[in-house]
Amino acid sequence: MSDKLLSEVAEELNSNVNKCQLNTELRMCHFIAQVMHEVGGKFNLEENLNYNEMALISIFSHYGRTPSDAKDHAYNKATNKKADIEAIANHAYANRMGNGSVESGDGWKYRGRGMLQLTGKSNYISMKTKHNNL
Repeated sequence: MSDKLLSEVAEELNSNVNKCQLNTELRMCHFIAQVMHEVGGKFNLEENLNYNEMALISIFSHYGRTPSDAKDHAYNKATNKKADIEAIANHAYANRMGNGSVESGDGWKYRGRGMLQLTGKSNYISMKTKHNNL
């Protein structure tokens, strides 16, 4: 994580500690633990959609039902094929969490982001509403 990003995150947390009720040591510890679970040690603030075929099939129900899509979209180390991460997001999250169809592009637009990896159009809208009312 860059120093700039770390400073921005610290500033955001510090300015919203009371609004978000992260006002005790225990609450802050739980929040940070959840963040680390979601974003990992490298603090990736955008969902990593770089999956191989078997991972897609085991993680996302769409790919379990349509393994040919998993083969088409996944990375393949043996052939040096890169994952089509935009297609993965659009297929994995289509018609879920307030997202539209694959063609809408909502899966990609509303993929997991932020410290808690917020995913899905309805969750983005809900968070925006809550944030605006703080």
